[in-house]
Amino acid sequence: MVQLSLKQGLKQFGDRGRDAVSAELQQIHMKQTFTPSDFKALTKEQRGRVLESLIFLEEKRSGKIKGRICADGRKQRKWTPKEDAASPTIMTDSILLTTAMDSAEHREVAVIDLPGAFLFAEMDELVHMVMRGNLYKISSQ
Repeated sequence: MVQLSLKQGLKQFGDRGRDAVSAELQQIHMKQTFTPSDFKALTKEQRGRVLESLIFLEEKRSGKIKGRICADGRKQRKWTPKEDAASPTIMTDSILLTTAMDSAEHREVAVIDLPGAFLFAEMDELVHMVMRGNLYKISSQ
């Protein structure tokens, strides 16, 4: 599975890509994850810390196009310790080791998907993100 930028994904997937972006943005809206802010109302410091929104598109094995939105956190490196800015994810080696043990011990394994699970994470700071270009255009439709 290859993740494509929004521009590449829209070019390759067309309306299916646009629908995937809309679905991702709808999920964020329905879970009340983001609150719109007026850029002009932000302080100079807040404006300097605004993170760019990125969205990537990929075609899943089922043929469905999936959109994934995230913040470009490179800017955060200036003021946030690395361990505080990273998303807690499992290491691939851990998955491989656990899978090997499950197989060797003939364990039953279940896999589940929690749609939008990251949207329920509690944050201890206010983060402003900006949507530009095609992402903004799709979000405002």
